[in-house]
Amino acid sequence: MTATTMLPTAATPPITTAANVNANVTTATTTTTEWKEFKMILDKSKDGLCFASSKQKEVCEKVLKQLSDEELEIAASSSYAYWWMKQQQHHDSMISSYRNTMAMKECQRHYIGEKGNYTKILSAIKEAIGYRLEYDIDSIRRCSSLKTLHHELKEMIIDELGNKQEMVVRGHGKQRHAILYKQPRTVPPEETNERAYIMANLYIAERALAATEYLSCGEEEKLIAIFNFDNYSRSNSPPHHLHSLFTKLLQRTYPERLKKFVVLDAPLWMRLGFKVISPFLAAETREKINFVGGAEKKKQGGSSSLFGELVHPSQATPYLMDGGKLSSEVDARHFVLNVPFYRLYDDDGDDDDCIADDPSSS
Repeated sequence: MTATTMLPTAATPPITTAANVNANVTTATTTTTEWKEFKMILDKSKDGLCFASSKQKEVCEKVLKQLSDEELEIAASSSYAYWWMKQQQHHDSMISSYRNTMAMKECQRHYIGEKGNYTKILSAIKEAIGYRLEYDIDSIRRCSSLKTLHHELKEMIIDELGNKQEMVVRGHGKQRHAILYKQPRTVPPEETNERAYIMANLYIAERALAATEYLSCGEEEKLIAIFNFDNYSRSNSPPHHLHSLFTKLLQRTYPERLKKFVVLDAPLWMRLGFKVISPFLAAETREKINFVGGAEKKKQGGSSSLFGELVHPSQATPYLMDGGKLSSEVDARHFVLNVPFYRLYDDDGDDDDCIADDPSSS
């Protein structure tokens, strides 16, 4: 492994170039600004860590004590900011000081999801860690930046997003939650590569969460998901077993990560199905799910409407909201290769800092 140069103080960020980075580490140049931004996110997360109750603190601390060092590292790396900093190979002792904080935040999410049951929380977090290893989340995060490594994975994701099912992270809510847009699938099940389907969906979920963490400087950790069913064809739905597998994977790997789930122009069978099961859902879950369609969708520009409450027009697409400004076509190759993993599709990259006083955030 090529040696890296240690800097005199932790406050001074490193500059990493392809000449001094191991082949398994991101080769893109690390700017001083990026280093400072991600350190700011970790500092805010560490300073802002709190517990809803003494029981939550006790149970989560007990769970973390049962994890190995490797498992703690993987749990902490659910934070993109923490993972990114670790890739720079500088000041390992300083970066590691954030490990317990970020692992604790992951444990808190599982605590909520498992309603405080210690045994279920420990099982859930270990299963999530196993999934992150099995599906190689590290490679998913790296494939955007690397020009030579993970070429097959990169092209697989680009093909899925560009030719099979358009998915993109663009715009953010008023509380700085990134918005994940998902369009109807356009190919029949027999043309679905199961690995490609899973990896592309994990890729887009990871990007949305990384963007939320970056946009909010670590203060928010949930995303807004908008699924558009206009021109949907049931004949193009993925195989049922694949859909079931991915649903379980999402639920286990990303607990408490959904702020709002909006379904546009849902078919009748889906709306009726939700009406049947909704009485059996927890109130908090029901409140997250919204069905919007037809003429109702065209009225969403008002400040009292669902979208008006969630999103500023400058951060919305025209089919989401009348007057939405994000009107350009989505280019999957550009999104994967040119837009930094933690940035929104339409981000020009000129902003130097995490969003603070963006008017579209209020």
